[in-house]
Amino acid sequence: MIWTSIFLILFCSHVPCSQGGVQESEEDGTAEMENQLSAEEQSKKLEKFLLGHIDITVPPAKHPLMPPKTESKFSFNVTLISVSQKENGVILPKPDEKDEDQEEEEVEEADEETSKEDEMVQPTTVQPATTLPADDNLNYISCLKGKRYYRKCYLIFQHFENYATAQQLCHSRGGNLAMPIDENEFAVLAKYVHDAFFPFNWPIWIGIHDRRSEGMYTFENSHRVSYFNWYKDHLVTQPNGGALENCVSISSDDGKWWDNDCSRRMYYICEY
Repeated sequence: MIWTSIFLILFCSHVPCSQGGVQESEEDGTAEMENQLSAEEQSKKLEKFLLGHIDITVPPAKHPLMPPKTESKFSFNVTLISVSQKENGVILPKPDEKDEDQEEEEVEEADEETSKEDEMVQPTTVQPATTLPADDNLNYISCLKGKRYYRKCYLIFQHFENYATAQQLCHSRGGNLAMPIDENEFAVLAKYVHDAFFPFNWPIWIGIHDRRSEGMYTFENSHRVSYFNWYKDHLVTQPNGGALENCVSISSDDGKWWDNDCSRRMYYICEY
């Protein structure tokens, strides 16, 4: 019992001391916290004094700019400004300050320039076409497509016609079937026909016949024929048709004359 009472006395004597130490440590912690709070308040006061009581706020993050649409079209307004130089510097007048009289003078000058350009342009004339279909050839262009011999023009038509129809077609175009009056003229005609059909051989109507009187050959203009170039060999001698063959044709390869039935259809040559 004695030792028990001694232990209790010693334990009780130490307990107040430990409580006092805990209280002192708590007081020191609170003092430090108060010092920290006072330091923060002082820094805030200093910031307000330096920045003029402006609250600094951080702006929100901006969204990135999106690229423009390709379908949208950009339009630009451009204003031309004239510059005038003076001694004190450069003056840029406003566009509205332009004098109206000056604009009218510029318009008149532009009109005068355009009128002068119009006067300088010479009128052009369109040349008529000289190429026509074979059936529509006229006498004034026959030599452009055919063969000229002095004042005559020969033109071949590659259409199969009988003698009467061929003569009628030549006459409707202002001419007749070809009528070579001498050897020189016939040589030109025969060469033209040869060159046109070479290397083939075709019979061609010319304007010679003996339909009015057997054996008396005349041209379509009723003049008598004085030059002949009949085909002859050891088997055939022209003319040999008698009353059945009264119209004359020439062969394109050698230019020899043949009497044929006038109803036979073949190419023909006109003269104008």
